[in-house]
Amino acid sequence: MEVTYSLQPRDIANYQRAAWRRLQKRRTWKDELLSFLIVIAIAGSVWTATAWGLPRLTAEPVAVPELVLGVVLGALAMLAVLRERARSMLRRDGPTLSERRLALSDAGVEIRSATFESLYRWSVIEEVGEYGSLVVLWVEPGTGVVVPRGAFADPAAERTFLDAVRGHMGAAKRAGPG
Repeated sequence: MEVTYSLQPRDIANYQRAAWRRLQKRRTWKDELLSFLIVIAIAGSVWTATAWGLPRLTAEPVAVPELVLGVVLGALAMLAVLRERARSMLRRDGPTLSERRLALSDAGVEIRSATFESLYRWSVIEEVGEYGSLVVLWVEPGTGVVVPRGAFADPAAERTFLDAVRGHMGAAKRAGPG
């Protein structure tokens, strides 16, 4: 089975969200506790430095509303810069957004475009996920082969594709490593 498609910037953004959600599901309580302690330590350090250190440096009391407003405006400015950087990371004619052909074979998932060729053996496909407008063939915890659902002629073609992928994955698991 083959599909031909091009990814759009919104597909990349949706894929990044799907990868983030997938990674979050794999977190343990220890990961959550460590993240919480790091945030508390950083927040406590910033607050202590601001509430205790700033008045001693300036001989003025800290105006909390102005401090909070400054932090919020700084965060918004940082998000605007990050959004602009993300927009400039991909070229329309580059390998990420260029048209590609994905084919399922006994060897694995073959992807070809004018600028690259890839083969993912069935043994490395961990899971198939469906996320809104995307189908993702996960090859690592946060990395996968992205196929927009619009690449399929109709829902039946998508089901046929997914069934074929799952069939090959099952056969690879039964065959074992190697």
